[in-house]
Formats: sequence, C-alpha cells, structure tokens
Amino acid sequence: MPRIRMRARKEVPPDTFSRLYFDEHHSLDKIAELTGFSRKVLTALAQEYGMSLRSGPRDDKRRGVVEKDWLMEQYIDHRRTLADLAREKGMSTTNMTRWAHTHNIPLRPRGGRVA
Repeated sequence: MPRIRMRARKEVPPDTFSRLYFDEHHSLDKIAELTGFSRKVLTALAQEYGMSLRSGPRDDKRRGVVEKDWLMEQYIDHRRTLADLAREKGMSTTNMTRWAHTHNIPLRPRGGRVA
C-alpha cells in the first residue's frame, strides 16, 4: 500500500484532488474510476492532505438551486410537470418536489388532465 499511496500522491496531488472533489463535485467513487486508485487510497490521501470529506452523498451542495419565482412560473403558469422541470435542472423529480414544498407551492394531483 505505501507504494500505491506514493504513486497516488504523484498522480493526484492536492490541487488535482481538490479540483475533482470540491470544484467539480465528483464522488470518491468517480475519482477512483477516473484515476484508477481505490476509494480507500483516495480517502487516505484526503486525510493526508488535510481535506474533510463529505459525510454522505451530495451533502456538499444541492443539485442546483430552484428559485421560487422560476418554479411558480414554470409549474403553475406554464403547467409543466415536475418531472420535466427536474430533467431541465439535472435533478430527480423527488428533489424538484422537495423544492416545491420548500417554496410552499401547491402540487397538482398526479395523473390529472392538463388544461
């Protein structure tokens, strides 16, 4: 393992690790896929570099911010579906539903006719 970690230090220096993990928001699994080093090696590198890792998936940021005005206009005024809006924002329908609840936007019944 010491040899592997030495190679990892060389190929994934602190600035590269920081860019991939914090700036580009890649998971350790994705960085492992990109670099060829295991998640375990990457975790040890992060500790060595003094970087705190996220405690769970996506706790670093929400999958985009959904402004209340935009959601009201698209969902209420234009009668678009939450699934359609979620695709546009690159998030799950469940997450878009959470945004609607956060902004106190009343949800239409599912499967109802669109006027």
